[in-house]
Amino acid sequence: MSRRDEVLLAALDLLDEVGLDALTTRRLAARLGIQAGSLYRHFDSKRALLDAMAGHLLRGVAEDPPADDEPWEDAVRRVVSRMRAAMLSRRDGARLLTTFHGPPEIGERLVEGLVGRLVAAGRPREDAAVAVDTLLGYVNGFSIEEQEHDDLGPDARFPAGVELILAGIRGQLADSVPSTTPARPEPDDQDLGMHLRPMVHVEDMSASVTFYERLGATVLHGSRDGDWALLALGEARIGLLAHPPNPEQRGGLVELNFEATEPLDVLEARLRADGITITSPTSHASFGRQLQLTAPDGLLIKIDELAPDLYA
Repeated sequence: MSRRDEVLLAALDLLDEVGLDALTTRRLAARLGIQAGSLYRHFDSKRALLDAMAGHLLRGVAEDPPADDEPWEDAVRRVVSRMRAAMLSRRDGARLLTTFHGPPEIGERLVEGLVGRLVAAGRPREDAAVAVDTLLGYVNGFSIEEQEHDDLGPDARFPAGVELILAGIRGQLADSVPSTTPARPEPDDQDLGMHLRPMVHVEDMSASVTFYERLGATVLHGSRDGDWALLALGEARIGLLAHPPNPEQRGGLVELNFEATEPLDVLEARLRADGITITSPTSHASFGRQLQLTAPDGLLIKIDELAPDLYA
C-alpha cells in the first residue's frame, strides 16, 4: 500500500470517528503522527483530500457496472442501491459526496453509464441527463436524511421512491415510442360545401322528437306536430320525416343526407366537374332545392339546400 493510500484510509477512519464537520488536516496529521504540512506531499489541498475520499467510496460502484444485457430498469436499481450503500458505509458519506468535485473519470463513468442506458431505451440524451440528475439527487438526499435521523423509517422507503422516479421515466418512454398505427389525419378547416345530416323516417313524429330531446337534442326547424323536424344533437344535425321512404328511390329508414353549405348550383358544378353523376336536381317545398346522387352500391344520397329563411 502506498503512503498516499495510507493517508486516504486514515482520513476515512477519522471521518467515521469525528464526522465531516470536525475532519481537519491538523487532526489527520496528528492521527498519522506527522506534521500537517506533510499531508500536502500527497494531497495539495483539503479539497483534493475530500475528493479522493469521495472517489474511494464511488470507485467500486463505477468499476463494476451492470451487464450490458441487463434491462435498463434493473440496471438503474442496481446502481442507485449500490451508491446508497457506498454513502452509508461511512459516517457522513452522503454529505461527503455532495462535496465531490474530483476524479472526473469516476463521476463521468457513473453518470454516463446511466444516461447511456436511458438513451438506449429510447429517451433523448437531454431528457436522460435530467432523469439521471433526478435519480442521483434523490439517492443523495435520502441518504443524508438517513444518516442524520435514525427514526426515518424502514429501508422500504428508499426503493419506493426509486420506483416512483422509474415510473415517470417509463411513462416518458411509452410516450416517445412511435405508434405502429398510422396517425389519423387531423381535420382541417376546409369547407367541402356540405355537412352530413342523416334523415330518419319515423312513424310518430311527436314521440320521436321527445325521444331525441331526452338524449339532449333541440329542435332547430320544424316541429313535433308537423311531418318534418331538424334536430341538433351535439354537433350532429338529424332530420326526422313523418312518412315512409320512397321505394322508387331505393330509400331506407335512414337516408344519407348532406346539408349544402354553399349555393347548390356552385356545388353541383363542382361535383359534375369531378365526375360525379347527378341523378336529378329537384325542388321540395320544405327542404328547398336538392341534388340526388347514387353511390356505386346504389345508395341514394341527397344534398339539400335549405330555404334561406331556415338558416336562423
